[in-house]
Amino acid sequence: MATATEDMDAEHAASLGRRYLIRFEEDTLRSRPLWIRLIIEFVGTFVLVTVAAGCSPARSPARR
Repeated sequence: MATATEDMDAEHAASLGRRYLIRFEEDTLRSRPLWIRLIIEFVGTFVLVTVAAGCSPARSPARR
């Protein structure tokens, strides 16, 4: 009897994992509203520019 219960638990865990992945894919691929995409775009651009400016050779001391 313990074997049947363990098999059902393993099957149940596998089915939960599949459902979670399906929901995750649906959420990831779902189209977002324009205002959310704009916020993400501006935040990403800000981070990219900030990191690039921090690595700028203009900020390093001049070599002579």
